[in-house]
Amino acid sequence: MRKRTVLDNRFHRTVLDNRFHRTRVENMERASRAKDEFLAILSHELRTPMTATLDPATLAAEIKRLAR
Repeated sequence: MRKRTVLDNRFHRTVLDNRFHRTRVENMERASRAKDEFLAILSHELRTPMTATLDPATLAAEIKRLAR
């Protein structure tokens, strides 16, 4: 009977360990997706104002070049 209890305890602990690790992996994957989404939004927000600044500068340089 004692041997059965030891095996039951080990099995129960293994199940709990697996749940714990699965939860950690899911949390890390969720954090990674949130990070990727944040960086994509940040990258877009940084590029958008730069486009508004660079396009007129490029146009002005092209006009100058053609005027020569």
